[in-house]
Amino acid sequence: MPEKTSRALTPEEVRTELLTQIALMADYWATTVPPETTPLARAHGLVFSILVILDGESLALPAFDLIPAPCPGDKAYFQSQGRPYFEAAPVNSSHSLHEEYTALTNNGRSR
Repeated sequence: MPEKTSRALTPEEVRTELLTQIALMADYWATTVPPETTPLARAHGLVFSILVILDGESLALPAFDLIPAPCPGDKAYFQSQGRPYFEAAPVNSSHSLHEEYTALTNNGRSR
């Protein structure tokens, strides 16, 4: 039997996998939850589900880093205004975004 070769997924394949999982979650929250679920609860559920995917806890995909991509002149501009600025550093590498979202929104009931 020939040996199987492995390869890394291309960026396009990774995007397709990610977007497919997000689309599945959108379908779920639009059609599968009980009909009495409010639109706001459905929206919170979808956001939570997407964050679970990004946190790597969906079983279908690994975790994804979220990294701000500020424009080259942003730092100097915000510094000149005395305002905080974004750095290009992962914001979720040691944090569970879906858990922080739940805490921030009072378990999906908004602030």
